[in-house]
Amino acid sequence: VVQSEKGEHRARNICLGTGHAPWIPKAARAALGENCFHAAEIELREPDFTGKRIAVVGGGQSGADIILNALSGHWGEFAELSWLSRRPNFQPLDESIFTNEYFTPEYVNYFYTLPEEVREREIATQKLPSDGISYHTLEDIYKQLYHRFDVLHQPRNVRLLPHRALDHIARNAAGDFSLQARHGLENCEEHFSADIVILATGYRPGLPDYLAPMLGRIPYDREQHLPLQPNFNLRWDGPEQNRIYAVNAGIHSHGSAEGQLTLTAWRSAKILNHLLGEAHYDLQPVPSLVQWWAGK
Repeated sequence: VVQSEKGEHRARNICLGTGHAPWIPKAARAALGENCFHAAEIELREPDFTGKRIAVVGGGQSGADIILNALSGHWGEFAELSWLSRRPNFQPLDESIFTNEYFTPEYVNYFYTLPEEVREREIATQKLPSDGISYHTLEDIYKQLYHRFDVLHQPRNVRLLPHRALDHIARNAAGDFSLQARHGLENCEEHFSADIVILATGYRPGLPDYLAPMLGRIPYDREQHLPLQPNFNLRWDGPEQNRIYAVNAGIHSHGSAEGQLTLTAWRSAKILNHLLGEAHYDLQPVPSLVQWWAGK
């Protein structure tokens, strides 16, 4: 039984597709409020940057988009803009030819067969194919900075701060914030001040609240990963004829493509074939240009 604002629905099988939730690092949770919030909320809040010190935490696409909009005056002219990232630089999206092979059915099928610790290691090396910054965004940021500082000779009130891992954010009595970060190369503490802090810290998979009545029957792991099988169906303590599927919930089991739209049609066809119990859709993979499997 599925209950929603529009009524109650009954189904033999269900598919979870509510995606990931904004992730707030532990170091920032106590400071959350009107002027310290996740990047996902920025258009709802319509902040006023005029004359204020702004800190953006996170070196991915959402952080870059906020920096570019701030430089364009979208929320008013700031007094100071700081961009902190624990990454070694503000790195571009990796869209190179053979990197795109990660987003093919053959690689997804191969990835699923790997031991858990190997999958975790592989995912850690595949950050930029999915979470890098678009080249055009980086170029536009560079042009904005060049025009401000090298053409107009304005005061250098923008700081790009890679290799900074956030340790703590504290709200001060005056209403502003103190940020403490650790420099990844020099292993020292640094301190920054801001009137507004925007957490461009990404999204994480988690267990949706609506699953609460069934969690006792689903063997999720310590990271709250759902136990997905090859056809995106969950292992659970329930009737075999009643299946639970999940999409965009299996980076840990199916690889980087799970967080992208690239294989949406293929993923949907896998689920439908499994539901029907027959190969209604032809999913024989086209041989990859890269030989992933050993001994083939």
